[in-house]
Amino acid sequence: MIFDSKDPDRMDRASQPIYIQNDELCRNHDGERVCFNNRLNAYMDHCWDGFYTCQKREQRFPSLVDTRADGYTIEYTGTPPSKQEFRLYANSGAAGFLATIYYPNAGAYYVYDENMHLVDPTDWDHAAQTWAKPTGQKGCGENRYEGVINRLQFWIEPGCRLHIIPRDAIMLGIRMEFTVDEFFANGGVVTFADRMAAVLGIHAADIKVVSVYEGSTIVEFFIQQVLPEEAQLDLSAIGDTYKEVVSTMGEFMGSPILNAMENGHAIATKFSDDEDFHGFEENLWSGLIPDDDKRPPSKRGDDDEPVVVDETNVNIDVVYRTADNSSLTKSKEQGGDAAMKTYIILLLAIIAVLIFVMLAVCCYNRVAMKI
Repeated sequence: MIFDSKDPDRMDRASQPIYIQNDELCRNHDGERVCFNNRLNAYMDHCWDGFYTCQKREQRFPSLVDTRADGYTIEYTGTPPSKQEFRLYANSGAAGFLATIYYPNAGAYYVYDENMHLVDPTDWDHAAQTWAKPTGQKGCGENRYEGVINRLQFWIEPGCRLHIIPRDAIMLGIRMEFTVDEFFANGGVVTFADRMAAVLGIHAADIKVVSVYEGSTIVEFFIQQVLPEEAQLDLSAIGDTYKEVVSTMGEFMGSPILNAMENGHAIATKFSDDEDFHGFEENLWSGLIPDDDKRPPSKRGDDDEPVVVDETNVNIDVVYRTADNSSLTKSKEQGGDAAMKTYIILLLAIIAVLIFVMLAVCCYNRVAMKI
């Protein structure tokens, strides 16, 4: 598998090292369970600036993978590129697998095939109360993006080339009083998207629900910018309309609106009080539900979730080492002397060759004159 960045700063910004991980490809080593964890680094600098490298590295990462595995998690130590391209090379007929990328921030990401045609995401799984997990039944590029945990998953097969491209969007959320079961009994995400589109004056296809979870019922969704060939939406105006509507409208889908948010900023509603409303700088849902319940119900307790380390028990020791300036100066002087000696040797060698050529020409002329 080969993947690389397509961002404009792909030669300057580093996202490595990158880890390709699988928790099922494991074996025991010295009594410990060791699983597949391939650490990738970037290529060597692509050019030279005199005697120094130019600090420009191609953000392209090849990795060996076993296509018999169920999938791999791609973990970036830096910020993942916005635009990426993925390719998988394997024997013809080999199985594909599920690739997973966790993003540090919420966003709208879409998968395109090699012809830059949009690949539709999976359908909503009413039983799991989230988007269905890609299984490859719809072919290469089948994908889903889950909010809250900011996880993108897509299916890739041998010979397939996929492009991941972000799309401008505004992140919105609404908290309603009824339960999750009552939400889906009233039509679920389809009815929600239709009614919210009518309220905001946009098309239902421009609304993407990313998660529905308890507390009482929280729906997170975004309004996505349309494709370039279509008439563009004024996302700022839509955000203003949303704030005005939810702050004045008492109910939605027959349930009181307890809270709302727009791009992470809380919006006061008719039924929000001082205890629920946390201002514009804090997480809207903080204190309303336990931390473990802020994920979709189908994902709670899932082993593939990132492990949160209790940082209060972590001790960090910072040790400073003062550089020996005299030793640094000496090493620089030695490096300069070595370079100067090399130039002198090369110059003497060139002079010796020129003298030899001149003597050879003179001898040839004398011989020729005698003949």
